[in-house]
Amino acid sequence: MLKDFHGNAISNSTPKALELYNNSLKKLYADKAGAIEGFEQCLAEDRLFAMPQLTLARLKFSSGQIDKSKEFLKQAIDLPLNGFETSFAKCIEALLNENMESKY
Repeated sequence: MLKDFHGNAISNSTPKALELYNNSLKKLYADKAGAIEGFEQCLAEDRLFAMPQLTLARLKFSSGQIDKSKEFLKQAIDLPLNGFETSFAKCIEALLNENMESKY
């Protein structure tokens, strides 16, 4: 199983998409431009990669784009998620605090 640069298990990804994801996380943590675009590139490379979907859901929520956040969350939770990814999805779902039907 592939892991991100934190050592978290990633359930779906191509090696190239994982590299793009890791680079985008580093940009995000360093507050550098291009993080969102990098996560979008991950999805262009591997549409079934849940972590960029979840990360974009969180970022869209933080910027007030609630409908976009819900869209990315829905796409992610329709994928098979591991325990780490499920926990992240539940956190985002709680942040949205809407009556979305939980898949867990």
